[in-house]
Amino acid sequence: MECTVINLVAWEDNLTISPTSILPDAVILFKFVVSSLANSADEGTGNPAISMNLKTKTAGLKFLTEADFPDVLGLFQEPGTFDYIEHLKNKTDEAYVDILMDRLEQNRMKTGFHWVARTLVDKKFIGVLNLSQIRGTDKMQLGFQLSKDYWNKGLGFELAKAIIEAGTAQLGLKTIYGVFHKENIASKKILQRLQFQPAENFLHEDNIEILQFNSQPRTDINT
Repeated sequence: MECTVINLVAWEDNLTISPTSILPDAVILFKFVVSSLANSADEGTGNPAISMNLKTKTAGLKFLTEADFPDVLGLFQEPGTFDYIEHLKNKTDEAYVDILMDRLEQNRMKTGFHWVARTLVDKKFIGVLNLSQIRGTDKMQLGFQLSKDYWNKGLGFELAKAIIEAGTAQLGLKTIYGVFHKENIASKKILQRLQFQPAENFLHEDNIEILQFNSQPRTDINT
């Protein structure tokens, strides 16, 4: 397994999962709400901006929209998706929609940044990535979660690298954190390849490990 969620975005949200099928009516309902939010959005928040669209050699990354909800909900229901986030298992689809709504609001307010990755050639859904604040801190964390069809293909590294480069170049971030379960060795290996180094466990959770990426001084991330 190449990667699962490596951050605490899910911890700061009441993200939930359901063993049942996705509820299309819930998605339709919240599409209306999202559209209403978009129509009433303030133009300026005073927070730094980052590119809504990013591109790698394999994939395009675009800010999460309500049109992505069915694909993301499907990802959340894949077996093994939350193996390392136990408290997010066996929840409801409506709660998932609530968390996706919150991520849309973060994008709008520029308090967090959430992308959907799709293949360049046929626009197939790959997964989701983010830069967002760790709850209760002003520290920014990297997160990525890919569909099983794209595990063990090097995409975790490729996509996360694009997010890091945007975060440091466009947001001016000096430090980006990766927070993950200690047993999630695959995610740790990706972070280490991205030049993340051990960091203090400021969350004080015994089963959590924290690495950090420092943009200055640093060498280029190897491909």
